[in-house]
Amino acid sequence: MLKFCYAAAMKKWLPYILCLCSGALLTTAFAPFYLWPVAMFAMMVLAWQQQTHSAKRAALLGYIFGFGFFATSVSWVYISIHVYGNTNIFFSVLLTLAFIAILACFTGIQGLLLGFLFPRVSTVKLLIGFPSTWVISEWLRSWVLTGFPWVLLGYSQTNSPLKGLGPLIGVYGVSFIVCLLGCLLLMLLKQRSRYGLTVLSILLIFSTSYLFSRQHWTHPIGEPLSVGLLQGNVPQSLKWSEEEVEENKTLYRAMTLPHLQDNLIVWPESAITAPPWYVEDYLIALAKETKQHNSTLIAGLPINDPETPSIYYNGLIALGAGQGTYLKRHLVPFGEYVPLESWLRKLNGFFDLPMSDVTAGPKRQPLITAGSVQIAAFICYEIAYSKLVYPGSFASNLLLTISDDTWFGRSVAPYQHLQIGQWRAIETGRPLLFASNSGTTAIVNAQGKITQILPLFVKASLDGSLQPMAGITPIMEYGQNPILWCIIGLLGLSAFLLRRKQT
Repeated sequence: MLKFCYAAAMKKWLPYILCLCSGALLTTAFAPFYLWPVAMFAMMVLAWQQQTHSAKRAALLGYIFGFGFFATSVSWVYISIHVYGNTNIFFSVLLTLAFIAILACFTGIQGLLLGFLFPRVSTVKLLIGFPSTWVISEWLRSWVLTGFPWVLLGYSQTNSPLKGLGPLIGVYGVSFIVCLLGCLLLMLLKQRSRYGLTVLSILLIFSTSYLFSRQHWTHPIGEPLSVGLLQGNVPQSLKWSEEEVEENKTLYRAMTLPHLQDNLIVWPESAITAPPWYVEDYLIALAKETKQHNSTLIAGLPINDPETPSIYYNGLIALGAGQGTYLKRHLVPFGEYVPLESWLRKLNGFFDLPMSDVTAGPKRQPLITAGSVQIAAFICYEIAYSKLVYPGSFASNLLLTISDDTWFGRSVAPYQHLQIGQWRAIETGRPLLFASNSGTTAIVNAQGKITQILPLFVKASLDGSLQPMAGITPIMEYGQNPILWCIIGLLGLSAFLLRRKQT
């Protein structure tokens, strides 16, 4: 009797345990682990469990899968809240769990859509319904409540053969393909009669991606640039103190001088924590020195007008042989602005972080120049928003992201951030410079490969070179919308035809 009860309990709870564990393991498909095949096997497990259940049960399974996934992939927000937000452990854990629970709702929506549109088991449900609903859930997560397009499934494929499809169908298209491959693997296990056709389909996907990886959508322009990326590793606890401004000025000038022979020198986000007018003489001297050597210095710092001191932007400026100013457009909620500010700031110290009352920059801004090279600049997690990157990259020759990932400590977040940058390099066919205060500072080539990188939490500079590129990839020209509309249309049409056939 006891054995029977144990077996019944395991049968009841096993689907939930499988979904929780496979969701948690999905994190290893992303940086810094790069175990990209895990993404397909995780999707295989979720598709297997959702296939035979009602919409309500499929939604619950999707939610549990998502909870396991986000609990292992983005729980680093706890470090920002507790360590740097000076919030007590209880409230920090509560906010982190709330964040994870909200994100898991999107994978729950995926299961709900799948079960509602495809109430019965079918090959169409598996091969079209599951991948399409997953992509829709990622798309929703990318813009609802300002969006959190982090750890999208396609990003896990930066080191896989599927990256050849990136310039053609973008991250959402590759997310669809990863889900499809997971479903095809499930068919190999469940439907032996279609073994040959299933294997052929898998081979066709990988061979197509390989062929497209040999297609060069962009081309080199001009001579390679010598670059110096400076990683000051200034502790967050000191960085924003008024006394530290002079120390930061001294530090970055000392780190800059050995790189004056480089074509381009880059400081990280908020390297100097004072606006340009406050350090005007300092910047003028640097501009003069770099211009004498025909070098361009790009420095991250807060920007405001002394006549309107209450309005601040998170920005960067180009000095020396380059010119231009960039003001961050997509701000981090609770980090750079506070929704419901009037009462949330009184609730907890976390909502009163430095630079947490920033104004968004204009939607359209000119490119930064370094000599004759055009640079599409982004600050912090703006690189995760393709709608910002594609239009801004048309006339550019390289991508630049400056950041301060110190807020996330020694977690996987800095590596995940860099991986998103790798994917943008793949999609646009342009090299990327990624400069961060504490790491990961890196140079990424136009194929999305990291060619040089500095370790976390060291004061160091990265010397290297990169080749500027020109040209337009298909995904830059058409954007993600055609891919999304095709997926939504395919989902709706297949659900309609299947229901009509079954009635």
